Amino acid sequence: MSASSRPPRQTPPLKNDELGESPFRGGLSRREIDQIRQSWRTRITAHGGFEFDRLDGFLTALSLLSRIPPQTWLPLVLGEDFPELEQVVRDELLDELHRFQAHVVRRVSLDPDAHREEVLPEFDFLPQGPDETEEAAEYRSATAWSAGTALALSLDPTRVADIALEQRRRDWLAPFILLARESFDDGRAIGPRDRRRLMVAAAKGAHQLWKHYSRRSLH
Repeated sequence: MSASSRPPRQTPPLKNDELGESPFRGGLSRREIDQIRQSWRTRITAHGGFEFDRLDGFLTALSLLSRIPPQTWLPLVLGEDFPELEQVVRDELLDELHRFQAHVVRRVSLDPDAHREEVLPEFDFLPQGPDETEEAAEYRSATAWSAGTALALSLDPTRVADIALEQRRRDWLAPFILLARESFDDGRAIGPRDRRRLMVAAAKGAHQLWKHYSRRSLH
């Protein structure tokens, strides 16, 4: 499976005015994403719903599938406690989710070779406590993202079977799977540098799969 790619460049610190601007047309700004992330953590993840990086992986894969009815996947990401929340809170969270989903769909449609860091998934590398190292946080985030993609793909076995028919499409999907592993198929350990390459490869693979199935839907 091919997942070789250059690691992402170090992103220069954002200026204050850049925090409120979307890096691409039709997307959310960094400030908006951070606000949605914090809202999601405190009101969804804390009550049994998806972690934010798992949500990003899920929505990424969902954008590559045949249309899955919202009533099928919303309960999966929102958690069992969501219906118990006040109506106004549910409406706010659904609005945030739909805005972030639109951002992810737009992001997947953009060529990573042209847009670089702007279209990388929302991996959460910050350690969650004093005992978690940066490397462990990176692995946790990548594993959650990969698990999100796997759950979304399980909703469309026909599309997954079609991806499996061609080596090129399998190669595009491979980084989604490898991000959750500790070693490659040949037994080599997946280190931090390898995982960063896989993150870039996952963004590229998602774009290629999106482009492939978008073209097919036009015929």
